[in-house]
Amino acid sequence: MKFHFFLVSSLLLLFARTSLAQVKKETKAFPALGFSGVESKNITPSDESAQVIVESNTGAKLSIGGFVRYDLIYDTIRSGSDAFFVTSYVPVEYDGIYYIDDRAITESTNYFSANAAVTQLRLIMTPPPKWGDDTKALIEGDFTAPGNTFRLRHAYGENKMFLFGQTWTNMMDIRDFPAVLEWQGPGVLPAHRNAQADIKFYQNDDYHTTFGIEQSLLATPLENLINSEDNRTISYEAVNNSLPAFVLSERGEGDWGHFHFGVAYNSVTLRDFTTNIPGDAQIIGKDYAIHAWAVNASGTIHMPRGQLLQYYATYDQGLTGYTADLNGSLEYILSVNKDGSVELVPSYGWVLAYKIPWNNKFFTQLSTSMLTVDWSRFDSPSEIANGNADIENNLDKKMTKEEYVSNALSNRFPDFHKKLLKEHKMLGVEMEIL
Repeated sequence: MKFHFFLVSSLLLLFARTSLAQVKKETKAFPALGFSGVESKNITPSDESAQVIVESNTGAKLSIGGFVRYDLIYDTIRSGSDAFFVTSYVPVEYDGIYYIDDRAITESTNYFSANAAVTQLRLIMTPPPKWGDDTKALIEGDFTAPGNTFRLRHAYGENKMFLFGQTWTNMMDIRDFPAVLEWQGPGVLPAHRNAQADIKFYQNDDYHTTFGIEQSLLATPLENLINSEDNRTISYEAVNNSLPAFVLSERGEGDWGHFHFGVAYNSVTLRDFTTNIPGDAQIIGKDYAIHAWAVNASGTIHMPRGQLLQYYATYDQGLTGYTADLNGSLEYILSVNKDGSVELVPSYGWVLAYKIPWNNKFFTQLSTSMLTVDWSRFDSPSEIANGNADIENNLDKKMTKEEYVSNALSNRFPDFHKKLLKEHKMLGVEMEIL
């Protein structure tokens, strides 16, 4: 059990008045600086923090703001994350033993920790009015990088039509994220800030389409797994990432609420790609192109008495970068069958949340979510092993079939492997007769 306490205060940075600038101090919500609703996807609507506005004689402004947050955390059983509450790091008990990512916790210990790493600083720069009231640049960061060093969250410039820089991906709308204690939020949501270049097309004041090119979220996990010990079923020499991810989104809003719809496509090529499972469809030493895609929809609906319904749904084929809990893992991108063929792994999920405000300061948020990785149409590791008498020679001469099955379970069925390690004993009968 984890108890998490937050101490949040506002941080005002004061600047001396000079002959070149007139300083006025204001405390307001940052969304008040947004333009025609466009800004709402970049700054959390509930985020109110102090700011100082430095204004030049020409009308250019530099807004400096942020907040200090201090977390006190007490674990009755120490989790895999001392600084933040992450559900995937919560120890799972099985047969009297606790596990975190396949690591057995031999002794349960109480543990107290504290940090102020989530403290944020922001700079918002707006040019003189003659540039238009919808042009600005923003830099924001916190101190959650290793060693409490600075981590860049947002850095971009935009006007009503264009945006260049790093901010939330166009495959999400931050307003649709429910308020939950977990650091990452519900694992199915695409909580990701990405380098991008966007252009917006407005149907009217309330509806617009955005087309963007973004940094590939598919290439990074594949590059990290070249020659990895965990990568037993396939091998490749390099990742050719010659194209960005393409994202198309539609947003609309009104008195009833708002909606977001997004589609993403990303393609990379694996050079000298080989599936290490022999069969009729085995791929050996070829360049293999991965064409992954994802689609999602989200929004909010205003309910009576100021209550709010939030929803999100997603489906993807191998493009797991837009799902927080799946990002960076090969087993959620590709699967190899017993005939040596390879396929993209589909996943899907949803979130429903309901917000009940009691007054201007307090509210209750009820939320539920589901995330599924669908391996149902693929061959199981034991089926692969049964269909290949020489599998240990094709994978690794030092690796037995039993070890391969164990390794494949770990790689392709990680949730099964983490929570039910004892199932190795149940599989032992099958392993012994392979």
